[in-house]
Amino acid sequence: MREAGPLDLDEVVPLRLALLRDETATPGRRLLHPDAERRARVIFAKQLRSPREVTLLAESDGAVIGILRVVAAPPSPLHAEFRHAYLTSAYVVPTARRRGVLRALVAHALAWCEAHGVAEVRLHSAVGNAAAARAWDALGFGVAEELRRRVLGLR
Repeated sequence: MREAGPLDLDEVVPLRLALLRDETATPGRRLLHPDAERRARVIFAKQLRSPREVTLLAESDGAVIGILRVVAAPPSPLHAEFRHAYLTSAYVVPTARRRGVLRALVAHALAWCEAHGVAEVRLHSAVGNAAAARAWDALGFGVAEELRRRVLGLR
């Protein structure tokens, strides 16, 4: 388990794109843009340099097998709330699943959050993904809200 840096961009991009490809079956997600890899490199490079987030990588035998991004949310000026962070881009390569990789990534993420004064961790999970729901439940994450959508005729 380690924190990714700018030099890890070539490891981060394929994992994050694999996650996005997996999510295209989720309602509200779209097919990837034909230029997604180039665009991803620009976006992810900025994220790897951001001081308010960390990208965690899980490795086995010298290969990166999992990724998890943690983003500390800016405090709301209108609410007296505690500081929170979002877990995003959770992905474990299929051959490494069900071996505790996500659990280890989350444990490292929670330690990072505690070290940065974060009191609550949130995430979004696709509806209908039973395996993801079971995994997040087992890791202590409960449902706190619903996201609803309405598709309009414009495309």
